[in-house]
Amino acid sequence: MDTYFRWWGVYTQGDAAGAVGGIGGEGRAVRFFMVRIRIPNGFLSSVQLRMIAGLAERYGLGVADITVRQNIQLHWVTIQALPEVLDSLIRCGLSSLGTCGDVARNITGCPLAGVDADEICDASRLVEQASHLLAGQLRLRVGSIRWKDFEENHGTAAMRTCLLHVPVHKTGTAFVKPVDSIVGREIEAWEKARPEQPLLLDVKTGELVHFLFVYRTRQVSDRYLNHTIIPALCKKAGIPREDARGAITCHRARATIASQLYNAREPLSLFELQEWMGHRSPQSTQSYAKISPTKLAKSYNAAGYFERNLRTIEVLVDQQAIRKGLASGTPWKYYDLGHGYCTYDFFDQCPHRMACAKCSFYQPKDSTASTLLEGKNNLLRMRQEIPLGESEIAALDDGVSALESLLGRLANVPTPAGPSPLELRGESLVQIQQARSDD
Repeated sequence: MDTYFRWWGVYTQGDAAGAVGGIGGEGRAVRFFMVRIRIPNGFLSSVQLRMIAGLAERYGLGVADITVRQNIQLHWVTIQALPEVLDSLIRCGLSSLGTCGDVARNITGCPLAGVDADEICDASRLVEQASHLLAGQLRLRVGSIRWKDFEENHGTAAMRTCLLHVPVHKTGTAFVKPVDSIVGREIEAWEKARPEQPLLLDVKTGELVHFLFVYRTRQVSDRYLNHTIIPALCKKAGIPREDARGAITCHRARATIASQLYNAREPLSLFELQEWMGHRSPQSTQSYAKISPTKLAKSYNAAGYFERNLRTIEVLVDQQAIRKGLASGTPWKYYDLGHGYCTYDFFDQCPHRMACAKCSFYQPKDSTASTLLEGKNNLLRMRQEIPLGESEIAALDDGVSALESLLGRLANVPTPAGPSPLELRGESLVQIQQARSDD
């Protein structure tokens, strides 16, 4: 019983000597209690301060102690008055939970945070979020489910959508978002079976409301979900309570569904997901939405990073020459350069493929050999992709200056036939363009 009371921030009271010091600061236990109220960051509203003053006046002999941990203590509270004291604290948004015993205590901070002109930074929001994490509560209200029928094309069918009203929260204002219909049906079923509970204060808005998940005047916390409900569901489903990313928690569920919506076949955009999650900025949403490897691979392929370095060239294959057997040096493959043909078998590896030096493998189109080649009816026309380097792409895309730079670098590079362009005095540019379809 003593441990249970301490969880609620309630201690047995010492005698008068102990309360004001006494020998060693201790006194004999009497039939009264001390109630310790947590004040995160030392922030109190005027309404809350008046509530504490009224409780001290009625039940604590008119005295309230302020502690070094930014708690406020009421002494000489009788056991008959405890329910009224705790209920009054809850109604004004205060709590005595986590102020005594081996638990996470109150989080202290500068009570002038946000108004002190000389402060280095305002950490009060971090304190608020950490306190919510340690003693978080589910703040959905009774009646938060709405149903709306959306007509599809030409009114031929109607789709019933479940809408969930989310109250003001730590990252934004109240908003409405669509959820799966099973969520709406289960919440409505719980509202019918939910035990009657008193109105409680919503500390975010200052309203007295009926919270959806309340047990014995206490809101169900994130801690209860993570340490009781989720482990029980995992055990029932026969799945582990942890995976590669850590423990399965209610916060993980939020991140998981965000990632699923972001990676769906018809995904939500980042800004749509931001609205759905109720975030103030897309930066907060990005920390939840993780791109799946499958979507990343599809996007990478669609980006065509490697394809941008490829050009397609038409290749003529002389099937008759192949059937007769190739004599040494007899060409059988002709790469169409536009103004001529290259008969070098490894044209895609030739350093001069974008600036043909017209070596002995080159055959101009106005020559007799080219005319005879084009007159053959046994030619097999194919296309081959040629990978280009950065300088070759620049020669295609950036104009004359890039072309001249490419020619300068290739001036002394030997051709497949042996001589360099300077020795052959070839200055022609052959631009490989995407082959056109015959359709």
